[in-house]
Amino acid sequence: MPVGAKAVRVLMFIGGPVGILLGLFSGLLAMASFGFAPDGGAEGFGGRSLILTVIPLIYGVASIALASMMGRRTKKVHEGVVYFNIAAIALLVILALVTLLTGAPFDGLIPLIFHGVMLGLMYSASVKAFYGV
Repeated sequence: MPVGAKAVRVLMFIGGPVGILLGLFSGLLAMASFGFAPDGGAEGFGGRSLILTVIPLIYGVASIALASMMGRRTKKVHEGVVYFNIAAIALLVILALVTLLTGAPFDGLIPLIFHGVMLGLMYSASVKAFYGV
């Protein structure tokens, strides 16, 4: 396996558990505050809380699954990793736009850079040759 593919695999194996832990933490936090809103009303577990829980969980599971399949030398695996990184970049860009419009701080710059690097590594000549692309 080329160095670029190994680097992507390691980053995905690191990012996957982080996503799962972030999703679980977000879900636990939302459930702990279930029914408590700052204005005294009942907010409930839904909407934003559900999105902030489910997206990192799906990301984490998909990242670990794809990283574990990267040893297989098929075009489908290469495409899966590329599409995964494109989807992650798209979500992070949408998050950046939303935070820009709302004035909230954007904390996704480092993941955006990591996914850009991973995408670039997947298109390097040695990695493309390894997967037969």
